[in-house]
Amino acid sequence: MKILKLIALCAIIVMVTVGASNGAPASMLTTVPAEPGITNPTSGELVPTNSTPAVFLYFTWTDTVGDLTTPGSGTYDIEISTDATFLNTADIVSSSDGNHNPALSCSRNQPNFASPYAFQPSTTYYVAIQAYDNTCAHDFVTGGSGWAISSFNVSVAAPSLTYPTPNLTLTNNLPEFQWSSVSGATGYELQVSTSTAFSSLYLDVDTPYTNNYYTPAADLPNDTHFFWRVATLSNAPYSPSGWSSTCGASACEFTTGNVSAPPIPINISNAGGKNNKITNDFTPGLRWNEIALPGGTTFTSYEAEVSTDSTFTVSNAVCFDVTSAQVSSLQYQVYQPNPQLPQTTAQFDTQSALANTGSVSYPGSECPTFYEGGIRKFYPNTQYYWRIRAITSGGTSDWSTVFGFATTYARPDESTFTPASGAHLSSDVVTFSWVYDDIGQPSYYDIQFSLNSNFTNLIANGRTQDPFTAFNSDKSPSGTVMYWRIRANGPLGPGPWSATATVISH
Repeated sequence: MKILKLIALCAIIVMVTVGASNGAPASMLTTVPAEPGITNPTSGELVPTNSTPAVFLYFTWTDTVGDLTTPGSGTYDIEISTDATFLNTADIVSSSDGNHNPALSCSRNQPNFASPYAFQPSTTYYVAIQAYDNTCAHDFVTGGSGWAISSFNVSVAAPSLTYPTPNLTLTNNLPEFQWSSVSGATGYELQVSTSTAFSSLYLDVDTPYTNNYYTPAADLPNDTHFFWRVATLSNAPYSPSGWSSTCGASACEFTTGNVSAPPIPINISNAGGKNNKITNDFTPGLRWNEIALPGGTTFTSYEAEVSTDSTFTVSNAVCFDVTSAQVSSLQYQVYQPNPQLPQTTAQFDTQSALANTGSVSYPGSECPTFYEGGIRKFYPNTQYYWRIRAITSGGTSDWSTVFGFATTYARPDESTFTPASGAHLSSDVVTFSWVYDDIGQPSYYDIQFSLNSNFTNLIANGRTQDPFTAFNSDKSPSGTVMYWRIRANGPLGPGPWSATATVISH
């Protein structure tokens, strides 16, 4: 359409020039209006979306036809396209003539235009506006001002809020805020305030694009009316979106209840030992004191978290964050299945959490784990940290003190033993060796030989720094079955014993 206008404009210029050279009166030449100045949207402006992704826009520009000989009698043409050249009619999404018809382009007599088009998120649009004098007469070239060109960007779509639901009164003052995922998001910003204008913020946090949810670190205050909103973050030039909705209506309001949060659990041990114990149990049990329930509240669950980060601020370092939804034993206020433990303590086995793919974080890339016997376990020679909190009908407690445990050396692999298990020794002096592949080599190895499989009848009990030892078996009658095993030892030891291997004496 613009090519046609340009050709027609050239034809008119030729006609006017020829007419003047042939003595046509100068009064036949019309006054050319000035080029309009586009005022809305401004050039380069980011137009935000809200909970309805598509937006409808009202375009305005400076009135330049009122300065002509016949004030107010001029007209305008506005074209909006996704193509900066305007050469492809199919890319024109809206114009002052509804059908993008060149014969009707000179049809707008006011310096504004309410476009009926729904402008789409994460898209750049281009605007062209031209003014004409009163002689336009639907040929759209006579008296044209030249095109004013501008562009604007529609932001990435805003999310929809899903929880807390509108005007909800919480029964647990530690809600998990939830909203819809948005295509193209690089993250989200959540704001919570007691003001509809969000002039003071109770929460203002960013989450990664993978997390369209957020739980505060502590309970929200009782009996408080809150407003909340979420914006989508994306790549330039489409970030951020508008806020999820206009607050002040029930769509983004909720009220906290008058509830009593539970006390903080006191963690008393891990793997049956003291804080920061070195353990050769790669799926240790964690134990803490039961909580005293506030009056009128009922117990819901414990929440347990393990990380390689002692501050628990590095999301990739989280090994798991589980409640009774993932580990059923956390639904008990005290550890029910084991009557040998004091009935004032609670405990759960970390093997259940490591095996659960429904964990909130399972596990992060900075939380090393390994498989042994088909079971996921904490990695050898690694420091881990853990904490616990209680969830009741009255809310969620603060996190407990952070405890730690370190895993010891890995179990040696008996399949690498030489001689192989069951071998007949060919002499009285034999070299025993093995392959040990682990992060952080141990200082030495313990090695035992016994005449029985439970190692109560030892015939040798030694220590070696290298993965081999010489053993003289001349004290054992020929054909005697001997049992042997090793374990890694050192500052992080002792590690677990290997599986038992056998040899038959010479």
